[in-house]
Amino acid sequence: MPRRDDRTNKLNKIIAQNLKEFRVSRGFSRMELAALVGITHQQISKYENNFNKIGADRLYLFAEAFGISMEVFFINDNKPIEKSNKDKWRSTMMTMSLVHKLTPRQKQSLTTFLTEIAR
Repeated sequence: MPRRDDRTNKLNKIIAQNLKEFRVSRGFSRMELAALVGITHQQISKYENNFNKIGADRLYLFAEAFGISMEVFFINDNKPIEKSNKDKWRSTMMTMSLVHKLTPRQKQSLTTFLTEIAR
């Protein structure tokens, strides 16, 4: 079994990679994102390069800035996002962002609809 430090280091790397991917895919510069969450662009760079860990409170602010749920930062398919998959990734993130904004009733209706068309 991997040591706890190994697992947390991997998780921090996933979060850092996702932060950069979300920022770039939404067209934010480091300075723009930094201004939105109230930190410096240097700190954004440290987060994206996994030099500093991102606390839960800051992760929440990033999620709000991107219009996504915090859980999305933890998604990992165990391989880097290749250029050929970036459009698919952006589309998926945009869809997740939109779903996150729905009311519970709208989410249920969407689930019902998707279940029906998937049959």
